Amino acid sequence: EELANLRGYRAKMRFLSTNFKRLRGSALHQQLLDGSLRVEDVLQWREEVFLSSERRRDRERSRQEALRSTIVSSAASFGLFSELLECPQCSHLGANYALPTFTGHWSMKHETGKAVLARCPSCHHQWQQQEGF
Repeated sequence: EELANLRGYRAKMRFLSTNFKRLRGSALHQQLLDGSLRVEDVLQWREEVFLSSERRRDRERSRQEALRSTIVSSAASFGLFSELLECPQCSHLGANYALPTFTGHWSMKHETGKAVLARCPSCHHQWQQQEGF
């Protein structure tokens, strides 16, 4: 476990050092230098914060493609319902959801953490929702 923590630490440090080089001259870089951002907070940020808007859009497109290719277990195919889910397309409250089974898309599986696949009963829009709704 200690070796795994060390590897994780090293990977995070390599990622941060590479991305801080890219940030030189940006407002975020200046905030880090002047102390208005706490280092402890920055260490908790997701990778997307450091990416360009174009790269974030590419990542979101990849996630959406992976979502479309997600295979949901036929036994639980949207068999669950929650009044707390709100459709991002039509704002309908309440949606069916299922726990997805990811196949073949490693990054989405590991980047999303615990997520559910939801479907609006009103407009039939499908989306991925982080658990905890």
